[in-house]
Amino acid sequence: MNKLLRYVFFDNNVNKILLMITILISTSVSGCLQTSLRPCPENTCFPLTSEALNSILKQKGEFDALQISSEYSKLNVRSDTRYSEDGILGSISWQVEKDDINELRYISNQIIVGGIVFGGYEIWDGGEVTYSAISGNYYSGRDLSPNYEDPFIELARLATENPSEQWPPFRFSYSELTELSWTITGDAFDAFQVAHASNETHEIYLEIQGISPMIVGIEIYSNEISKEYPSFSISVGHEDWDRNLGAFDFLESYVKNEYLKEQGISELPKNPVPYIAGLPDEYFTSDEITTMIGTIPDEMRHEVLLSDITLHVFQDNISVSSMNLANFQENITSEDGSWWSITWNDNAPPNLFSGSDKYEIRTNSPHIFNIRIYDNWAESWTDSII
Repeated sequence: MNKLLRYVFFDNNVNKILLMITILISTSVSGCLQTSLRPCPENTCFPLTSEALNSILKQKGEFDALQISSEYSKLNVRSDTRYSEDGILGSISWQVEKDDINELRYISNQIIVGGIVFGGYEIWDGGEVTYSAISGNYYSGRDLSPNYEDPFIELARLATENPSEQWPPFRFSYSELTELSWTITGDAFDAFQVAHASNETHEIYLEIQGISPMIVGIEIYSNEISKEYPSFSISVGHEDWDRNLGAFDFLESYVKNEYLKEQGISELPKNPVPYIAGLPDEYFTSDEITTMIGTIPDEMRHEVLLSDITLHVFQDNISVSSMNLANFQENITSEDGSWWSITWNDNAPPNLFSGSDKYEIRTNSPHIFNIRIYDNWAESWTDSII
C-alpha cells in the first residue's frame, strides 16, 4: 500500500506545487521554536502544546485520504489549490464523498481561471439512477448494473494506471511541518483545536479534532500568491466529524426538489450514457471490403440497455447506416448501393451496453467511415457536449 500511496493522488503539476510549498516552509523557518513549560503527557493536553503537536505530526507522518478511507464508511475530502499567473487568479478544486453503507459516491472537479469556469463537473452514482451537474445544470442518468467501488480506491487505481492525468492531491506529508512553532487554541466542548504557524512566505493553519487528535484540515496561505507561491487547503469529514459531509443531502434536498421548482420542471433532463468512440482496434481493407473492429473500454462504468442504443455509421458527417444494438446483426444497403454488415458482440453483462462489448462493421464502400452512438432514452448523441 505504501508504494501506491506515495504517488497515487498527485497529478504532476499539483505535486510540484505542494512540493514547492513544503520546501518553502522548511527553508524559511528561523528555527526558534517556542518552548512550553506546560506539561503534556503522551500528547493528551488540551489545547496541545507546540511540542506535542509536532510529536503527533511526526508520528502520523502524512495526511492520506486513502488510508483515512479504510477507517470510515462515510468520508468526504475536499481540496483547493489557488495560484496566480501574470496577474490572473486561478484555482483547481476537488471534492470526493462516499457512503459505503448505502453504496453511494460523489466526485466533483472545478477549474477556474480569471473568474471563468474552464472545466467542471459533479457526479453522483452508485445506484441505478445517476445524477450529474455541468455549469450549474443538473441531469439524470442511469446505470443498470451498478458495481460499487470505494471512490478513493478507484481514484488511486486510475491515478496509478494514468499518472500523467490530473488527479486529486489527497495526500500531504507532514515532514516539513514538524519543526514549526505553533500557537494553538481550542474549544473543549467540541474537542476542536486550531494551530497556527508562519514563516516569511506562508501562513499555515491546522484544524485538529477529537480527544485523540486527528488532523481534519490543512490551510496554507501564500503571502503573495503566484504560480511559484500558491495557496492550498484540504479538509476531511467523516462519521466522527461530519462538518463536511453533505453531498448526498444536497442531492436529495436541492437537486431532486428545489432545483426542479426553480426550473419549473417535473423531472431532470436526461444525460446520455458517457461514451465517446475512440480509435478502433482494427481498420483495414482486403479484396475491396473494408472492416472496422472495436471494443468498448473496460472503464465504461454506467451500463444501459442495448435497446436504448443505436450505432450509426458516418461518412462526411452524414449517417449512412445504423442498427439498434438489441438486433445484434444486420445487413443494410445504402441509397448509393453500398452494403453494410453491422455486428454487435454482447459479452457481459448480458443485454447491456458495457465494457468489453465488441462491434464489427464490414462494407464495400470505398470511402472512409467512423461510428457514433445515439442514446434513444436521452434522445442525444453520446459524444455531444451538454
